[in-house]
Amino acid sequence: MDDNHIRVQAEGGLELETRLTRVWTVDGTWGLSALQHVIEPRATWTEIRGLNQKDNPQYDPAIDDLGKASEVTYSLTQRLNAKTVAGPNQEPVRWEAARFVLTQTYNLLPAADQPFKDLKAELILRPNEMFGFRGDAQWNFYGLGLRAATADVIGTYKDAHRRAGRALQRHPHRRPPGHAHRAAQLEVPHRQWRDRGPDHLLPQRARLEPLGRC
Repeated sequence: MDDNHIRVQAEGGLELETRLTRVWTVDGTWGLSALQHVIEPRATWTEIRGLNQKDNPQYDPAIDDLGKASEVTYSLTQRLNAKTVAGPNQEPVRWEAARFVLTQTYNLLPAADQPFKDLKAELILRPNEMFGFRGDAQWNFYGLGLRAATADVIGTYKDAHRRAGRALQRHPHRRPPGHAHRAAQLEVPHRQWRDRGPDHLLPQRARLEPLGRC
């Protein structure tokens, strides 16, 4: 095979992160013995270069053009871990009671006319192991504002999970400004649907998604 027709991609980068923690003893408040607050700042620098690209056919530029990338992604993650009070002959239960994440990417290429990509936020609240809330949002700094958002209520019992929520997503190239796509969805995954014998378990999902405009 002629080496001139092999696409080559060079990729490199650097990742920096640290972790700060603090523990509070709460002496049985809400059935908890301790709470741990964790802060995790992180930054990732990525450089990508596509080599030997000129002599290769490009049927789909989104796939065939490796192009060039130079960007920095920075994020801040905060977690709140909980630990229950252990009874006689029992082990304490530990879980992540809350998580809040902010992340954004900055394009370092000189030709980038909108270097700041959308700011993304995610919030997860789990007051106990059976019930929780999850929400995320995506904010654009170049006139689009809130581009997408979802909110879900999560229920867990043994191996069964239930999630119901609502989503909003803007499509600026399909609808006039101020219009958004909204969807209410119900997702019901199961872990007890058997297929091809008792040793093979496959997930089963159902989603109800009525659509509307606003």
